[in-house]
Amino acid sequence: MVDVKSIIKSDFSVFDEDTSLSEVVAQLHNFEKRAGLVFRKNKYLGLVEKKNLMKSSLDLSKVKVRGLVRKTPIINYATDIQEAAQLMFDSDSEYLPIEEGKKIVGVISSLDLAKLCLDLPEMKGIKVEDIKLVKPSKIEQKDVLGKALSVMQEESVDHLPVFEAGSIYGVLSFRDVLRKYLNWSPTRDYSVKFNVLAKGKVVDGELPKLAALPVSDFSTNSGLVSVSSADSAKKAIESMLDNRIHDVLVMDFEKDFKGMLTIRNLLKKVGTAVAPKNYNIQFVGLKESQLKPYQMYSLQEIAKTESTKLQRKLKQEMNISVHLKAHGKKDSGREKFSVTLKIVLPKGTVISTHDEWDPEIAIRSAFEHAEEEALRKVGRQLAKDKQIF
Repeated sequence: MVDVKSIIKSDFSVFDEDTSLSEVVAQLHNFEKRAGLVFRKNKYLGLVEKKNLMKSSLDLSKVKVRGLVRKTPIINYATDIQEAAQLMFDSDSEYLPIEEGKKIVGVISSLDLAKLCLDLPEMKGIKVEDIKLVKPSKIEQKDVLGKALSVMQEESVDHLPVFEAGSIYGVLSFRDVLRKYLNWSPTRDYSVKFNVLAKGKVVDGELPKLAALPVSDFSTNSGLVSVSSADSAKKAIESMLDNRIHDVLVMDFEKDFKGMLTIRNLLKKVGTAVAPKNYNIQFVGLKESQLKPYQMYSLQEIAKTESTKLQRKLKQEMNISVHLKAHGKKDSGREKFSVTLKIVLPKGTVISTHDEWDPEIAIRSAFEHAEEEALRKVGRQLAKDKQIF
């Protein structure tokens, strides 16, 4: 598959904008979620991510979730994976909501999206050294946790290399910090009360004062996950998937630290990779439709994206004609459009027509129907060729 349909998950957390951060923390912890969607009634506002709640200055019992919402685009279930990768990079998010019929029906995650991109022809031959690495500010094992968390949030990394005398000492991760944060030693005054509340509906604002503790109390110092500059991007993604992490150390000769490879920069590489074009496309009736320039541009971009998706699936040369026709405005002032696609393949032609009030919906639907017919036609031809030989 080359769209995001196969990785959509309908199991996601939802919060009202007036939900307190204490309740958000508790729910994300109880249901083992990294993020939740925030709404104002039925209107999607954005994401709240667990890692952004790790700010020692926040009073979780008083602050509402709307203060930490990260705005993201909403994408369609048929969005091309390269387009989704670019949008996820641009929004600096690990999740994107999926819309169908103007209703959010699920989410996709950055790790699942990266996994789906493994077999893209554009990713073959790409190595770790071809991807921009992140070199976060240096943190020493004796530094306080508050300093490390600030670096993580300001520099958008989930993992932070920890140094001692110039060499890698360990790795500090949001996951480990949160795990210890929510399960702090029972001998401490705060911990028993906190853990009882964390398992309920809410937690209060009296959180353990961990910001002044040394990083070494929280970092992982053994079994570190790393790749080398010469390794393939595929190996790096597989390492992330195996360990369910979003950043990985890049180490040459086991000791030479080069930087952090982040899932975000991997997705940027996917989003900007150029597929070898194997189709020609022409538009008929676009200028005569009297659409506004931005509308014409949008239709052309949709057609190019859908053509690229179709090319990847069919693996054949194609000549595509997109014929747009406006039927004139009705009494309501609305105008209906029809889109007719003619796709000429090496061994056959596919024609698909769709009428709709919205020209963007019309062109997407026409491509969707054309894809189904083209795949059937190619499948029948392959079966026939096998019989001949």
